[in-house]
Amino acid sequence: MVDGDTIFVVTEEARTQVRLQGVAALEDPREPGGKKATEYLKTVCGGQPVRRELDGSKTRGREVGVCYVNGPDIGERGGEPIYRAISK
Repeated sequence: MVDGDTIFVVTEEARTQVRLQGVAALEDPREPGGKKATEYLKTVCGGQPVRRELDGSKTRGREVGVCYVNGPDIGERGGEPIYRAISK
């Protein structure tokens, strides 16, 4: 995990930071909700195999794309966007 909207994806070729497409989470753990966003993402995908679909764009040097863990898009886990889950 990098933060609440970016994960590391490791393949045989490389270790890549992937910014989750369509997800904007607080990143600084000192901000209200920032730590919660990162912890939520850890519980969803920490240590699990990830399938990624990159869209070809980059932001702040990170690839942008949709990532899947055990089926669902992790940005829409269980039909509930991350930003809603972390605001509970």
